Amino acid sequence: MKNHKIFNQFFLFAILCFLCGVAPVKAASVESKSNTMTSQQKSTKDLAIFLGSGNKIFNTNISNITVDLNEITGNKTGTVLTLDSPISASLLHWEPVKEGYVARYRITANDQIKRLRFHLTFQKTPQSAIRFLVKGSLDNSPIGPIDYAAINQDSVWLPITNGNSADLEIFVTDLSDTSYFKIDLINLIVVDLGKEKDSLTLTKSLGLAENEQYDVSCWFDDIDYFELVKAASSTALISFIKQGNSYMCTGTLLTDLGYTFTPWFVTANHCISDQSMANTAEFDWHYKTILCGNSYTSAMHEKTFGGAELLWNDFTVDVSFLKLRNPPPSGTIYMGWNTDLEIGDSVWVVHHPQGDHTMVSHGKITELFRPVGDHILDVVVYDVGSTERGSSGAGLFTTKNGIRWKGTLFGGPKDDIKIDYYSHFGSYFGALKQWLVDPALNCLFNWGENQFPHLLSPHSTGTLESYPYTYRYYVNTDSYLGYSSVNDHLYYLGRDGKLLDVGHVNDWLNKAGCNRT
Repeated sequence: MKNHKIFNQFFLFAILCFLCGVAPVKAASVESKSNTMTSQQKSTKDLAIFLGSGNKIFNTNISNITVDLNEITGNKTGTVLTLDSPISASLLHWEPVKEGYVARYRITANDQIKRLRFHLTFQKTPQSAIRFLVKGSLDNSPIGPIDYAAINQDSVWLPITNGNSADLEIFVTDLSDTSYFKIDLINLIVVDLGKEKDSLTLTKSLGLAENEQYDVSCWFDDIDYFELVKAASSTALISFIKQGNSYMCTGTLLTDLGYTFTPWFVTANHCISDQSMANTAEFDWHYKTILCGNSYTSAMHEKTFGGAELLWNDFTVDVSFLKLRNPPPSGTIYMGWNTDLEIGDSVWVVHHPQGDHTMVSHGKITELFRPVGDHILDVVVYDVGSTERGSSGAGLFTTKNGIRWKGTLFGGPKDDIKIDYYSHFGSYFGALKQWLVDPALNCLFNWGENQFPHLLSPHSTGTLESYPYTYRYYVNTDSYLGYSSVNDHLYYLGRDGKLLDVGHVNDWLNKAGCNRT
């Protein structure tokens, strides 16, 4: 039998020669998929109700607290206030309700504060059930319920409420189990995303953006409009806490090769760079206008909360890759991606400048892999629109042969709003491959070994990687089964040395039941 290492090299060389000789060379590419999964998280559009009467509310008045607006710059939205006397749950007034007890707490601020957010810390895991509801003075109904599953690192930031006053209702099944948690921090948000703006201020903008921006609704007569709507449906405005302040950025929901509808999410590393920040993340989806030129938010707008798991991040390319703890709402798009990008390519960026509605800017790639300080990034020059603070982490897209995500926004020079720098997806695709590619392939390889033991035996001890190839070797049959991200095809190389293209990987994923479309 041939030496394994030599045969391994021959397999890879044979595929490469085959692809170069008879197949068009393409980068790794996966198409977008519409969200068909039902979220287990209660929708923020569902009407929840407080269980208690609210007759005895424990109130903290912080109307004497002001925020220095000169410090609210960039993508900062507010600050975090530490309560002088944290409110222990055991101090609240508890009243009996069906199956348990509830208590109500209220925070009241001055008119400078537009939104509020509660933080709770826990000394131990509760032995009984616990749930939270929150409602701002400008919210139509309470948000939640949020249960103990949302708590990470012994604390939780509850959903953002609207208005300068907010109520928190706590439900427990056992009153003896309330001494171990307390309300200790309040996020005071001064950036108002809710008020209606004069659409004539910036003719194609909600009004928060400082420069002229172009709402996705205003591209309706462009040939790429329906592709841009998909990109907008994969884009979220992110709110999070970082070093005692609150911030906003933009990010994109991505699909994987197996279309498992796992909520993979990507943004900038300078937005969310560690797990403590990821735990605080809240996401606004479908945050867009109804029609071009107006400021009314779409009825599809919905929030998800509960944070995310930070799986991978890198400073040099300024990327953070996360898995959301709660799936996005109906109608979102799990965005496809492609590693191919060249100088001169026409590109779009979909973003939330200054926390504004979903905006779309257009430009071209003018340079690849430019050193920008300590980063290595691609250069985009815009011919329509630009980006601003809050746009950080936004997705870069191309629409040739379908909409595809290409990288994330880092930022641009202070003296030229028409230039920006983006991460180059192809440079870190290998790092994300274990989530975006390999799980589906391992499922497929396992299925293939069971279906075709005369070709693939014994069961492989592991999947091997040699970018752009993912493959397994079978000692008994002296054969290989491999996937090439160059063209998304599967290949079989038997002991006779003949390389067989056995078809597109998606066809086999469907056949194996590894594709959950």
